[in-house]
Amino acid sequence: MRSGEWGLLLAVNAVVTAVLFVLEREWGFHYESSQSVRYDRIELIKPEQRALLLGDLQQRIGLPVKRVEIGRLNFLNDTAELRVFYDEPRSQRWRRRDDTTLADELYQAVETRSELED
Repeated sequence: MRSGEWGLLLAVNAVVTAVLFVLEREWGFHYESSQSVRYDRIELIKPEQRALLLGDLQQRIGLPVKRVEIGRLNFLNDTAELRVFYDEPRSQRWRRRDDTTLADELYQAVETRSELED
C-alpha cells in the first residue's frame, strides 16, 4: 500500500470509531416513552388547566411528564383515558419491560394514589 492509502484508511477508521463512540454515549439522542393511564380528575382536562394536569400526573406516577394526549372521556364515571409521554430514565433504556406490564403498574399507582387521597 502507498502512504496515501494508509492515511485514508486511518481517517476512515477514525471516523467510524468516533461515530461508534457518539452512539455508545447516546449523545444527541432522545428517548421518549408513553403509557396509557385512566385519570380520575376530569376537571383538570380543560386546556386552561394544562399545567396543573401535567404537575398532578408527574406527582402521581413519579416520572417527568413532558406532554399528555387526551383520549376518551367518560363523564358518567368522571374519568379520561390519557396517553402520558415522559423521558425514559437512562438506567431503564436497555431494560424495557413489556408495555402492558408497565401500563398496568402505572394504572395501579394512579388508582392507589386516588384511593389514598379520598
